[in-house]
Amino acid sequence: MLRSRTKSSAVNRKTIDALEAINRRFYRLHSREFSATRSRPWPGWQLVLDSFRRHGRALGSEHRDPIVDSLTPFEVLDAGCGNGRFARFLGSDGENGVRYLGADASLALVAEARQAGAQRPRLEASWVVADLCGSETRSWPLGGRTGVARTAVVFGVLHHVAAFDRRLALLSSLGSTLEPGGLLAVSFWQFGGRRRFLKRTIPWEEYNRRTADSVDVGELEAGDSLLVWGEKGDTNERLRYCHYADPEESAELAAATGLELVETFEADGRGDDLNLYYVLRRPSSI
Repeated sequence: MLRSRTKSSAVNRKTIDALEAINRRFYRLHSREFSATRSRPWPGWQLVLDSFRRHGRALGSEHRDPIVDSLTPFEVLDAGCGNGRFARFLGSDGENGVRYLGADASLALVAEARQAGAQRPRLEASWVVADLCGSETRSWPLGGRTGVARTAVVFGVLHHVAAFDRRLALLSSLGSTLEPGGLLAVSFWQFGGRRRFLKRTIPWEEYNRRTADSVDVGELEAGDSLLVWGEKGDTNERLRYCHYADPEESAELAAATGLELVETFEADGRGDDLNLYYVLRRPSSI
């Protein structure tokens, strides 16, 4: 039986390592194939930009304040940038000279993102390979500094982060990179209970029977799932660990960051409800 989500009942390190190993194996073997299916922008991204414009300072060179910008080297921090498609979306959105930093743990995906980003002259882009959930300060692309990003986004990432306390730590760390009044947008993939994803779900017991790297089922949280990627996958190499953060957990995580709730909405997918978005603000008085 999977345990309930609580901040006090931390998942042990061995289980976290086992879950992360599943995803490292998948992206090592299939990053190019996976990236080829990830080219179009999500409709929710435009809603996020609209929210940023309503509730924060505008992006782009024509709006820059030299004094403030000397303290704010990045206008957009993209945590878990993958192949850089959010950067490509920004570069085609009409803003000029947006300073962007993309960070991802996959060397192959960052290399692809860097190549694609070079074709977007409106974007002043930098890229870094970084473990977003690493315990060491040097794992972070901004070196542990605070208040050095105007906005931050984390899209399609949290479902790969094992354990509630680590998901919270990631969001809190992103919040700390924001300048006072800065905005953070986060998406929560709402795949739980949907027939198309249930058909691709592999029971943990079945996985343990066919692998030497078994996972302690008793250590898993409710919402921890194994999904087969693609239509042909039936081997362990095509499995991804994914966590379903339901609306209750999503709200709990957002509240626990200490950031102010700006707005929340659903978007993407066939029913415009595949992702649940939160836009959060770092308090101006800190």
